[in-house]
Amino acid sequence: MGGGSSKVQPIKIDNSADQALEEAKEKIKTLENACEEASKTSKAAEQKTSELEKQNRQLAEDRVSQEIARVQLLGSIDDLKKELEDAHNTIKQNEELKNEMKTRISSIEADATVRIEHAEREAEELSAEL
Repeated sequence: MGGGSSKVQPIKIDNSADQALEEAKEKIKTLENACEEASKTSKAAEQKTSELEKQNRQLAEDRVSQEIARVQLLGSIDDLKKELEDAHNTIKQNEELKNEMKTRISSIEADATVRIEHAEREAEELSAEL
């Protein structure tokens, strides 16, 4: 065999493809986890949105109910004002009637006094004649 020894070159295995595959798998797993978390977050957001929509509907219904109650109260207040005005008018009419009655009573008393005086004079005249 000749002069130089032949050296066996060790075979270098290129692990870069295997390493890239492993890194890709890890990235895929990370993306899957991120997607799962995003899905959970999305579901939670949908649920919260639904709850908020329900709360908003309830608040809107409450506002409508309050507005109806306010309008009814205002109507009641207007009704009470009208009743109060009617009562004042009735009191005023009653006062006017009372004053008219006082005037009539005074007139009747004056007429009765005149008649009594006239009757007393006639009685005196008749007594004097007797």
